[in-house]
Amino acid sequence: MKTWNDFLPAVRLHLPGCPEFTVEDAIRTAAIEFCSRTRVWRGKRVSIATTVAGQNEYSFLDNPEDAGLNSIQAAWIGKCEIATETPGDDIDYYPGQTDNDYRIGIVGRATVSLDPAPKNDGEVITATVSYAPTEVAYGIADALYFRWHEAIEKKAMHDLMIQMGKPWSNPQMAVFNLARWEKLKDEAANSAGPARKYNLRVRPW
Repeated sequence: MKTWNDFLPAVRLHLPGCPEFTVEDAIRTAAIEFCSRTRVWRGKRVSIATTVAGQNEYSFLDNPEDAGLNSIQAAWIGKCEIATETPGDDIDYYPGQTDNDYRIGIVGRATVSLDPAPKNDGEVITATVSYAPTEVAYGIADALYFRWHEAIEKKAMHDLMIQMGKPWSNPQMAVFNLARWEKLKDEAANSAGPARKYNLRVRPW
C-alpha cells in the first residue's frame, strides 16, 4: 500500500507554507472522490455474501486494507445474474432486466442489501465491485497509486489552491489543476467501463 505521505513531495512543492496534515487531508479527500467517481479500484469474482433465508442485509468484511465498498457493477446468485442498484436509483429499475427479481445494493461501506429477502440458505452471491478509501484511510493500493497518482495530486492541489487568503492560494494554477484532474478522472472512468450492466444470463467465468 502507498500512504498519503508518498503523494506529499509532488503536492507540497506547489503549496508554500501549507501544513503537512492539511495536505494529507486534501490528498485523502481527493483519493476518495477519485475512486468513488471513477470506480477504477475494482474487485472481480468477489464472494460478497452467502444467503440466509429471510435475511436482507449482509456484512461484507473482505475489503482491501483501508477501503470500503463503493459500488456493485454486476452480481450473481449462483450462475444467475441479479440486478444492481446504487443509492437513489430505485426508479431506474425495471423488472425483467435479469432472469429474476432480485436487486442488490450497498448500505454504507461494509454492508450489502438483497431485495427481496431470499427464500433459501447457502447460495453464494458473487460480484464485480469497486472500492474507495475510507475516511480514516492511510493510503491506497500500490497499483492504483502508480497508475493514477497524478489525478489525485491535481485534485488535492486544486482544492487547496482555491482557498482564499492563504500563502498557498493560487487561483490561476487551481484552474490548470482542475482541468488536468477532469481529464484524468474521465480517462479513469472510461477505463473502468460502465457503472453497471444487465443482460448477462450466465456468469462469464
